[in-house]
Amino acid sequence: MLSQASYSFIKHHPVSEEDVRVPDGVRESVARALQGIDGPPTNGSWCLQRNRDIDFDDLVWTLRQETHTHTILIWHIATCYCDMLPLVGGDDDLLQENHGVATASSRYCAYLVAFNTELLPEHSLNTKTLLQQVLKEAKDLLGRTQVSMEEKHARIQSLELPEEDSSLNTFQKGIRLGRRLTDMLTTVRWKVMAEFWAETILYVAPSDDAAAHIERLANGGEFVTHLWALLSNAGILKRATEEWSPPPPEPDSDIPIEEQDQLSVGPVDPVSTIVRQGLRLRRSNSLPTF
Repeated sequence: MLSQASYSFIKHHPVSEEDVRVPDGVRESVARALQGIDGPPTNGSWCLQRNRDIDFDDLVWTLRQETHTHTILIWHIATCYCDMLPLVGGDDDLLQENHGVATASSRYCAYLVAFNTELLPEHSLNTKTLLQQVLKEAKDLLGRTQVSMEEKHARIQSLELPEEDSSLNTFQKGIRLGRRLTDMLTTVRWKVMAEFWAETILYVAPSDDAAAHIERLANGGEFVTHLWALLSNAGILKRATEEWSPPPPEPDSDIPIEEQDQLSVGPVDPVSTIVRQGLRLRRSNSLPTF
């Protein structure tokens, strides 16, 4: 997470990039989120409110930041924080899938923040300025000298945070979220992160900057660009402006709300087939792991 070598990565676009196929788990997670939301993408509130294993009120502050780029960076830092810990129960197939979805999606969103700001909701200059600010925050807190990965992890895990939430900077907010997530069962936290990142990729896909996406499509396209085209074709041109709220339960129904959602969502295959059509992530060889 934020090694010394990564402090300056925003200053230089990578010399070379490689196409990376979107992992099956990422495509399926995005497809499930798309069918489940059934409307304009939300900022992560849909998946967090539906998860009965967590307290939504304990995490909602991460969604109510100044910009959604703040939210992306906070969750990215938290995901990397969790990834520093051993994957207890790693022989569980679902846990492995959720871990893979969360880490791949988190790094992809970080790549968009670093190198494709015009594809994100906020103004490019504001996004670049925020990322430089967060990199500086990390450098000030962790030091500027070269250290081993083990030492870096030790510094991050022992980092003291202000008691007052209002005193936290963005990097510290990411650490706080990471520590909150590590208090959860391993299976729960990686499920939470996998679902959040799938919803986030959907949330940033609608865009008013059609020219930027069309330019990408001419060269094969970013994953988020193909999602933009898919959503546009479906008439979804805007993201939700409010947090998702669960619908009232059916009268005289004992079925939990998430199971009702599954009944209304139906099979994931039709949408996932569209989403999986030759989509690729663009990954920079110089992208930091944070």
